[in-house]
Amino acid sequence: MARLSKKRVSGRFKMIKKFQNFLKEVYWRAWYSYISQNDKNNELTFLNYGFQGNKILDNLSEENNRYSIQLYDFVVGSIPGGIGGKNVLEIGSGRGGGALFLTKTHDPHSFIGMDLCEGAIDFCRVHYHDTKLSFLKGDAQKIPLKDNSQDIIINIESSHRYPNMNQFLREVNRTLKPKGYFSFTDFRASNKVDTLINNFFSSGMTSLKTEIITPQVLRALDLDNKRKLDLISRLVPKILHKPAREFASVKGSLSYESLAIRQREYLYLLMQKPERV
Repeated sequence: MARLSKKRVSGRFKMIKKFQNFLKEVYWRAWYSYISQNDKNNELTFLNYGFQGNKILDNLSEENNRYSIQLYDFVVGSIPGGIGGKNVLEIGSGRGGGALFLTKTHDPHSFIGMDLCEGAIDFCRVHYHDTKLSFLKGDAQKIPLKDNSQDIIINIESSHRYPNMNQFLREVNRTLKPKGYFSFTDFRASNKVDTLINNFFSSGMTSLKTEIITPQVLRALDLDNKRKLDLISRLVPKILHKPAREFASVKGSLSYESLAIRQREYLYLLMQKPERV
């Protein structure tokens, strides 16, 4: 039997990876759709893992979502000057809880929540009403906004689903105004952390901060475990409990354990677009 050339093997591998990414995207879109249809009391407005550092927010109006809110607060709190009075874009805004929280508490000039899931955008447009806040369906790898239009872009626990990270970063760089900030956080397999960081360093933006925040995320997951298990038991059919536990990264799930033994790391990066010469 004739051996396949390296070029043909590489081509087949790329096709397999592309198909795997397609299946993952179908799965996550179905999961978001399921949540939208079954969360009748709008309890799942935040879907990130959360954050528990040294700072503890006081007098939260949504105490149940404390740890997810604290992740948002950490991400914008690292931006020099904050987001007050700025034009802000969140890429991967999901069910909009973070966008609403930041708009109410940090007083941006405008805040756009963008997501690829049409159901999530429809949910946000129905439930959130603030003159500074709007929602837009869009692809992170082809942002439907003008060049140099946003002061700040944030991206929270969304990029692990993007097929092409370099294309995403090019779009972020294009959309940011000169001297604008990109504040990012997400998880990666430990053996892919260096690749991700190199993607950022070669993006044309300047690195201001790089930090592993896995311990703070794990503390949040521990503290929020009971609430998440309760939500799963009430909102999800028993047959779907296992994938729901993986999605929520509750204790005992593979997604939780991979963070606990550091097979996955949770990163934070802050970048700035250079001023034009």
